[in-house]
Amino acid sequence: MAQHSVGRTDALRLSASHAPSLHTVLLLRLTAGLVALLAAIVTFVGTSWDIQWHTLIGRDRTLIPPHIMMLTGVTIGGIAALTVIITETIWVRRYPHMAQQFTPFAGLFSGPLGAYIVGYAALNAAVAFPLDTYWHSLYGIDVTLWAPFHIMIISGMALMAFGAVYMLASAAHLAARLQAKKAERSAYLGMIGAFAASLSLFALLVSQGSSPNNSVPLGFASFSLYPILAVLLLGCLLGGAVYALPRKWVAT
Repeated sequence: MAQHSVGRTDALRLSASHAPSLHTVLLLRLTAGLVALLAAIVTFVGTSWDIQWHTLIGRDRTLIPPHIMMLTGVTIGGIAALTVIITETIWVRRYPHMAQQFTPFAGLFSGPLGAYIVGYAALNAAVAFPLDTYWHSLYGIDVTLWAPFHIMIISGMALMAFGAVYMLASAAHLAARLQAKKAERSAYLGMIGAFAASLSLFALLVSQGSSPNNSVPLGFASFSLYPILAVLLLGCLLGGAVYALPRKWVAT
């Protein structure tokens, strides 16, 4: 029995010696977080271009250049999230002692919470595109951002940026543990950019609330939804920034 115990211990030590280091995990999460941020920026530029396209030209077909740009960003974000989840799931299955470094999901996958958010957001936006095309085939062309699948697409893109915040926060915490100052600084700068990208994308939806057509009638008067939505958006994102970024005056 003692020999079997020693054998298992030696095998565990051998397994641990071949396990990826925390530096490898840090590099993976930092890279994926920055790629997800890039994807969110691409989708924001594509969405802004799409609004101008529909204003000047109208909706002529599904795969117009702005839509292709938006889908490119969604695809990049989805691939980044999938890469992290698959890689870290493989690591946990090969080296069970690493499980404490990762967040399990459904008993099947392991990875950082941010990767799950980015993956869900990318899938959400990707699914919304064909549904939006089907919606237009049934009900015609609408010119508002508050159509059901427009909201689904833009909120998915904004959540992708928010997921990048979580992934970069995970990288920043690992970098702090490893005293990797450059990586920590890069992660925090990326988080600031991801917060800004998420705020910008959500702001596209919130700004629609300033339209008189989206005011709430009360019989004798009506009030705009914009101030309420703006306060909720800024409160949530700036509050999150204060919590996530250890810097003074970060919300300003």
